[in-house]
Order: sequence, then structure tokens, then C-alpha cells
Amino acid sequence: MSFGWKAMWVLLAASSTLAVAQPAAAVEPLPGRMDAVFGRAVVFPVRTTGREIPHRFEVRLDDGHVLSAEVQWIRMSTRTRAACGVAEWFPAATELEAMPASAPGAGTGPGTWVASIEYPLTSSGQGFWIGQNRYEPNWLPDPRRLASSAGGLGRAWNSPLRAGQRESPLLAALLEPYAEQPLYRWRYDLCLHGLVPGEEFDAREPGGPVDDLEALRAEVARQGAFTPLTAQLEALERARWQVALARLWLADPSLSFPVREMLAGAVETPGGVLPLWRASQAQLEDLLDALLRPRLSDEERVRHVRSWLQSFDPAVAWVIDDAGLVDALTGEFRPTIGVVNLDVAPALAFARPSQVGGPSDLSPLKSREFRTLRGEVMPGSLEGGIQAGPGVEVRVGRWTAYLSSIGMIIPVAPPGLALGPLRREWTLESWMAMDERKDAGPSADRTSAAMLTRARLPARAPRGAVGPAVQDSGETWHLYFEARTPERGWAGAGEDRVEFWFGPFGDPTSAVRVYADGRVIDLRSGRSVAEHQVEIIRLSDRWVARFPVPVGMIESDGVLRLAVVREDPCGQRTSWPRRMLPGQTEPGRVAVQTRTWDGLGRD
Repeated sequence: MSFGWKAMWVLLAASSTLAVAQPAAAVEPLPGRMDAVFGRAVVFPVRTTGREIPHRFEVRLDDGHVLSAEVQWIRMSTRTRAACGVAEWFPAATELEAMPASAPGAGTGPGTWVASIEYPLTSSGQGFWIGQNRYEPNWLPDPRRLASSAGGLGRAWNSPLRAGQRESPLLAALLEPYAEQPLYRWRYDLCLHGLVPGEEFDAREPGGPVDDLEALRAEVARQGAFTPLTAQLEALERARWQVALARLWLADPSLSFPVREMLAGAVETPGGVLPLWRASQAQLEDLLDALLRPRLSDEERVRHVRSWLQSFDPAVAWVIDDAGLVDALTGEFRPTIGVVNLDVAPALAFARPSQVGGPSDLSPLKSREFRTLRGEVMPGSLEGGIQAGPGVEVRVGRWTAYLSSIGMIIPVAPPGLALGPLRREWTLESWMAMDERKDAGPSADRTSAAMLTRARLPARAPRGAVGPAVQDSGETWHLYFEARTPERGWAGAGEDRVEFWFGPFGDPTSAVRVYADGRVIDLRSGRSVAEHQVEIIRLSDRWVARFPVPVGMIESDGVLRLAVVREDPCGQRTSWPRRMLPGQTEPGRVAVQTRTWDGLGRD
């Protein structure tokens, strides 16, 4: 256990403040290991007593030097919902705000008190005293000095991504929320640039000589001004990981790349490069503790890291599409399964029961490789007598998963077939857990509903409608779509849109985008089209679209394959029947039987 972020994360989870009565001193560090870097300020969370919070307190070094430590309140906050236009692949970033101890809001809400001691360079390595109590920091070497003293160590801090991967626009968009966050900046940099130590560890000693006039003016201007400690906290966290990765490289270079992949890896998909930051905060702290704990041998560190790597699942699999492909031999629908091999070694992957023969993909997967497989639906049982609904058994090496599949053609009967719920894009946590329901629901003011039905459409558009009038053409199959919108409205509300996809997955017979302002775009050609007689109704808190199913979309046997995707003006996508990955352009389909509307059934 260490001082710093672990204590701060615990505080955030508890959503409480620190005010523990300790008669021995007005301020004392929280229990645990206190990591510090040679030549840098010693920064650590503290707890205080009494009603008056000191903005400074006195500390005495082992060599007798008396220094003044500064105290600030670090407020923590996490948005319950991402801001408009911000990607939601990762959990919402924890934001830090530093404020003086005398500020009105200091000490209230989630957060912690943090102290900083500006050690003279010649005093680094010493302990310090607060009152009658002595505290011993766990002194870590300056990472830049460490890099210059160990040949070839620079590879310990390289990004685990290839140069082409780091240039992916999708990767940049998904990482952007973490670019300026102190808790995550080290991981962001490791992913995109590497974590090679830079000039941040060549800072001048406070009060030292200045040979640059502009620097002197800046230092004078800063005197007496409030300087947030969040920058020092960020630098400390960065240094801890730089030292940890260097120690791992020196102990066993073969473990360096797999660990960096866990911390800041990625996978290439057809839609772009997805960041795979698999380790949770608790797992990060566990790894960091093993690599920074004093008096731990290299052999013990290596054993711990190997065990840490083995604690992660070696693969992930999910259903992309339920009915877009038809087996050429049997005529049955075959689901499309997505798999990624997350192990360091290649593995064979397939999507059918091991005891069943017949056609199937048998694919060798490289490490961190994405692949689609044609699944074979099981009727509803698993090996060992475990019962489940229709699904697909997926194997990647020795790893096995059972994925639920629709496994049937859905009959349509009056008054219609409800299409939904529309679910948000996969998040990293839900995708790794292979949980379709986790983090799936949009907020109440972004929900959508849809229905496939057959009815006579009105001959003229009602009041409030936009777009061309719908002509009376008798009963026709159409899609009814309703989208809620915030009561306060959106900037660019006309950009709210829904997409209707028809036909086989990977080879759609039609794909149309309908905007809330009545525009209709053919997604295959990119051109605006007018032949679709779309009816749009806009209300204060929602908009409605009636879209006739295009001629020829219903196949000769009465089957209609379709999907629905909505993208609101904030860029949040929801889809049915399956969730989509960020960057994925085409949704999976489901098959419905339209002949059952008249009680005929499928031939």
C-alpha cells in the first residue's frame, strides 16, 4: 500500500472528507508507503485536526533543516454523464481541482488534503519530522537520471502501439477525455508517445540561480500566487510508473511489453484502433505496489508480475450480427461473431460446439488480433448439462465462452413488432465483460422506440410535419420511429438522425439515413434522395418518423432483415438488435417473417 492515489481513490469511492482527531499533531500523513522522487517535492495526502486547517505547517528534516509544508484541498469529481461530444469508451475521468486551505469550499465533498514539502536537492533521501513523529519517504530515483545510467533502458518506456496505430483518428478521439487529467495523463502518454522521461525532471531547485531574464520575471510574478498541487501530483504519478517500468525491464525484459500492453494497449478493428486499457485502478495499484515496494527481490517482483498477467482473460468475443449471413449448404442463418485474442501467444479460434462437425471457421489468431467468425447456433444446451437458450459456443485456444443468439426468424403479427431497446455503443468495461446490458441504456431524454408494422399511411402530412407529403398507397409495411430529445433542446437538433439498414450483413440491399429535419440520405451512395415518402413530426420533447420499407427489401420467402441505429446531435449512438463498437459503421441485423401478419407463416 502506498501514499498517493490509492488513498485518493478510496476517498472518492467513500465520498467523504478527512477530519480525524489526533492530539499529537495538527497535521499527519495518511498511513502507508510514501513514494517520493529525488530532486522533487514530496507530495502526500494528510489528515488534519481541529476546526482551523493550517495552510502551512512546519517540518524538520533529519539534518536539522526546518521547512514549511503547504496544504491544499484536492476536490474530486466524476461526471455521471459525458459532456456532449465526448467519447464514452472509458469510464468518466475523475477530475481534480486544487484550492487553498482557506477557500470556502475546502474540506467539503469528495476529496483529500494534500501536503507538499519542497526539499532542497542536497537533502533528498532524508526523513522528516512533524512534531515528535518521524516519517520516512520511499525514495525513488529520478527517472531521467535512471535512464542515463542504464544502457538500453529507453525501451522500457516505449509505447506498446505501432506508429500507424498511434495515428488512428478513432484512437485520438477516444483518448481525448484523458489528455489533461492528472490521474490518467501518464497512461495517455504511454499509449500515444511513450513514457520516456523528459524535462519535467530537470526543474531548477527553488530559489536557485536564474540566468534567463524571462524566467526571472516569471518567477517573480509567481511569488505569492496560488500554485495548484495537481501538477506535482501528476508528475509524481508519472515518475512512479517510469521507475516501475524501468525496474521491470531490468528484472525481466520479456515481461515489459506484455505489461505495457495491459496498461496502454490497443486493437485494430475495421472501424479504427480501439484503446484496450485493461487494468482497473485496483489492478494498477497492485502492480505498482509490487514494483515499488522496498526490500523486494527481483525474483519476487517477476513472480508477482507473471501472476498479475495471468489474472486477465485471454480473449473476448461478442455477437455482431444475428441474421445477416445465410449458410450456403443448409440455408440457415449464421450469426457473425467478433473475437480478439488478448493473449501474448497465437491461438486457434472457432465458433461451434467442439463435438459438432461441419462447416465452420477455424482461424489462427495472432496476439491482439481482431477477427470475425461465422457462428453455428446451438439449440439451447451446453457441455456438462448446463442449460441455456440458443447461442454460439466460441473457443479461442483453451478459452471458451457461450454467447446468446436470437437463433430464429421472428414472426410479425398485428399490431406490429417492437424493435428495441436501442442500446448504446459498447464501453470498454461492458465489452470486456461481454455483457450486452452493462452501461447499455441511454439517459431518459435520449431514449428511442421503434416498431415494424403494416398499415395505411395518411394521404397528407399532419400539422407540424416536415418533408414531402405521403401519398395514399393502401396498406404498406413501414417503420415507426420515435426519438426523445432534451426539453431544453440541442444545438443543431436537425442533425438528430436514424438509420434503417436492410439485407445481408456486409452487403446491404439498402441503407437510409433520415434526419429530424426531413432530409433523407442513401448511405451507399451518399446522395440525398426523395423517392422515400418519409413523414416527420417534431414535438417539444421528441420527433417521430414514419418510413415505408423500400420495395424489394422483403425477400421472396417473406423474410425481412433489418437494423436500426440512432445518432443524436451529441454523437451518442444507440442501435438494435446489437450494440456497436466505436467506429463500427454497419449494424448487425435480425430476421423477421412478414407472412405471419396474415397468419400464413413461413413456407
